[in-house]
Amino acid sequence: MGTWFDLCTALATLPDAGSDFRRVHSWITPERADHQPVQSLISVRNALAHGRDTPTPDQADQLDQLLRRFAHRATSSWCADLAVPTSMTYDGTQYTLEVLTLQGIGKPSPSTVSTPAPAITGQPILTSRDGTLLPLAPWLLAYTEPASGTVRCLQFDGLHRTKDGLKADTPFRYARTDDGTGLPAIHHSQAHWLTLSHWT
Repeated sequence: MGTWFDLCTALATLPDAGSDFRRVHSWITPERADHQPVQSLISVRNALAHGRDTPTPDQADQLDQLLRRFAHRATSSWCADLAVPTSMTYDGTQYTLEVLTLQGIGKPSPSTVSTPAPAITGQPILTSRDGTLLPLAPWLLAYTEPASGTVRCLQFDGLHRTKDGLKADTPFRYARTDDGTGLPAIHHSQAHWLTLSHWT
């Protein structure tokens, strides 16, 4: 939660990052004064999630309210779909993508998206109502587990740190979005510390 909040905060301040990041940031911190209280609740959440501490009833209630408000704002003002392209055709003027649209915890639903730009199949994208595509890799990845063939959506969950410290090729670590279970580094050409370093 803290890593994603830090990323949203950093992206919201970049003038060329687009309005989507500022909008997501405003869902959790509508006012500048909200930043520190949210940061404190993230510490409470992390202590709880990692078994370091048990929050007081008041802290637990504040965290619950924060997450419910964020979820409500996100669902009521969301203007894009999360999808994974499975195939693509080109008719000479535009691309038609066959996609699996992801929503909630149910099964993905098949649909099509028309766009002037191509997309990489097999990786998550945001599709807006006007046909604009926003690739989400390396922050979100689709991953097929070798043993079972199960396809999962993975989210960025920090860096795979070692005692040698951070290097340009220090890989990202991911967690499964369905159960939050962490995974080791997953190979992706952009999933390394150098991608993040210019924000620090």
